Amino acid sequence: MLQSATGMNKEGQELWLPSAAARITLFLFFFSLLVMSLFLLGNFQSFLDSTQTMLLAVFEGASLLYVVAALYWVIVQIVLAIRGVARLNAVSLVLSILGIGFLLGAHLVFGFLIVWLEPVN
Repeated sequence: MLQSATGMNKEGQELWLPSAAARITLFLFFFSLLVMSLFLLGNFQSFLDSTQTMLLAVFEGASLLYVVAALYWVIVQIVLAIRGVARLNAVSLVLSILGIGFLLGAHLVFGFLIVWLEPVN
């Protein structure tokens, strides 16, 4: 039985990095969806223009962070599966890639909206 520096045996050790990356990715995905839905709802509820612009900026930042975090998570999962440390979960991998595509596309569309809504000096 091998012991690590923390005193836990090898069987009791858990990898915290994939778990943390997956949780951050999940949070950012749902946060981006929430901000997008608030923006779309604000069109019908007559939110102020400054509020709509702020929601677009928040969505742009959150969606970019999601894409970076999800790509990192996918790479970590593939590397751990190649090394034999963890099993590769194909369903979550495909869902993450679909989420990356969806939010990257939405980021591009909302980026055009931000440029279109900016006042011309």
